[in-house]
Amino acid sequence: MEEKVDRLVFIRQTGLGMRKQLLYSFFFLQQLLLCVTISAAELKPSTLQTKGKASNQLSKADLEHGAIQINRLLKDRPELATLISKGDGAYEWIRLNFAGEYTGFRIYWENSKPYIDADGENRFDDFNHTGAIRVKKPSISDAPGNAEIQCMAVVYELINIRNTPRFTALWNDALNGKLTRSEWVRGNTLLEFEAIHETKNFYSKIWFPLMTSKHLRADEHLWRVEAADTFDSWLHTKDAEKFIQYWKSCYPS
Repeated sequence: MEEKVDRLVFIRQTGLGMRKQLLYSFFFLQQLLLCVTISAAELKPSTLQTKGKASNQLSKADLEHGAIQINRLLKDRPELATLISKGDGAYEWIRLNFAGEYTGFRIYWENSKPYIDADGENRFDDFNHTGAIRVKKPSISDAPGNAEIQCMAVVYELINIRNTPRFTALWNDALNGKLTRSEWVRGNTLLEFEAIHETKNFYSKIWFPLMTSKHLRADEHLWRVEAADTFDSWLHTKDAEKFIQYWKSCYPS
């Protein structure tokens, strides 16, 4: 391997199936340990989520970027255009998230399949300070709900990528021996739980009213509406177990 520091990219795969995360880095371990780290213990609840920008702080270029990305998404996945269209609540929400409203960095749509069999994935490019999401293409077995499955995955990834600083903090603390495996698993699984609940909020506030207005059926099961309201209650479900097993396998040992 050539001794060359390139860039650090985090990739997280999410969805209804088992998630997978790939950490691509051209750093040697020594170089990783020399990186400036963010300690998860130092982040208080009120500052854990990236604040990003308010809508009125997004530049014209940011908004244009958001429009370009969602239009590419709809072009690449035309089945999504049967459910969302320019000007409706879901379209505007997705556009603003691509623009960086909640993250402070722009997010790109990538029309390529996730690295593993998952509904979607998100990644953060630390070198360019940008993010990206991918969503798998529908299969025959997904019909007739394949468009809604993809919409759910897009929303989930745009929400979960907001937690990039917190995922990074947990990684750094585990790498530096500050977290046990169980603490690492619990911390990451908590972030997944929070993303699930934000996705549920999207469903109730934006998606369900939109589908109702269009006289279309909304499948609340796809959006995990039945998920428990508290983390400790949810932690004992089959849904949570998939995340737990995944994060156990990702612990930096």
